[in-house]
Amino acid sequence: MGGRDVDSESALGGVVRGLESRRFDGFIKIVNNFDIRMHIPAIWIFVPGIVLYFDMGIVDNLDYILRPEEVLYTTGAGIFLSGLGFALTGYINYLINEGKISFSFDFNLHF
Repeated sequence: MGGRDVDSESALGGVVRGLESRRFDGFIKIVNNFDIRMHIPAIWIFVPGIVLYFDMGIVDNLDYILRPEEVLYTTGAGIFLSGLGFALTGYINYLINEGKISFSFDFNLHF
């Protein structure tokens, strides 16, 4: 359900921002990504902005049983620059369950 890139892998990592890629593997996964983006006035052909997000996800740990107490929550903020069909975003992430801060970057192409 939902998710930024649900079909790419079976793990929550890489789909829920702030989790290491391929971490929390499973057969069943439920993901919710929520973000708010605020654009700043364009600089030439580029549009800078700020993003705030809250993600959550749960995975079955390869046993087909979803446990509500194992829902993972992340939140964070970032800045982005978009233009010419691409967007580059830098995030500061906070994994609420573990109290862990991390940094990540996303590069996207838009058609």
